[in-house]
Amino acid sequence: MILSLIRKQYSKVQSQIITLVPQLGEVLTTSKRDGLGFLASFFVLSIQGLIIMFYNFGQLLLPYIGFITLVSLVGENIVSSKGHYTYNTGRHILYVGIVPISILFLWIGSIAGPYSGFYILLIGNNQPTSIMLWTVSILAAMSSMIFDFIILEPLAYKKRLWLWRNKHRFYAPAKNYAVWFIFPLLANLLLSLELWLISIG
Repeated sequence: MILSLIRKQYSKVQSQIITLVPQLGEVLTTSKRDGLGFLASFFVLSIQGLIIMFYNFGQLLLPYIGFITLVSLVGENIVSSKGHYTYNTGRHILYVGIVPISILFLWIGSIAGPYSGFYILLIGNNQPTSIMLWTVSILAAMSSMIFDFIILEPLAYKKRLWLWRNKHRFYAPAKNYAVWFIFPLLANLLLSLELWLISIG
């Protein structure tokens, strides 16, 4: 619904620009349209996960989201600046340093969504125990990694969202998938620690 509305409004603006400036219209048609689409899609993904989590955890989300934001933006800028991979500028709009803002939304949605899902499934309204919180954190991190392996990296390769310096059998190097497990796990454990401290307080 939101994505459809954004694309509809964007189409109106684009048609007006094309009428006034044909050269600029051609640029928008060939490159930036996909960038807006990916930005909107990743934004919706993150918002869906955050709405569910806010309903369950409220203000406890602030350190959690702050940690994901800081690590993803700083880490992505450092790693991509070393040339291991580059973002296709024709597929993205709005950047923080050399990292598209859509990547931040992607990280938030990919981490928050699985955690909220497993928390509702395994704990629900019950008092969380340390074992259950560890279980939720690990399963959610594994889901984030599987999402990257099965869906995200093949999609990125097909749509050329980012380009790895070297070719890899599974679209990305093994250490990429390790990061997709370790980073979500650390974020999940941070939130789980907050929940555990409240439960024993």
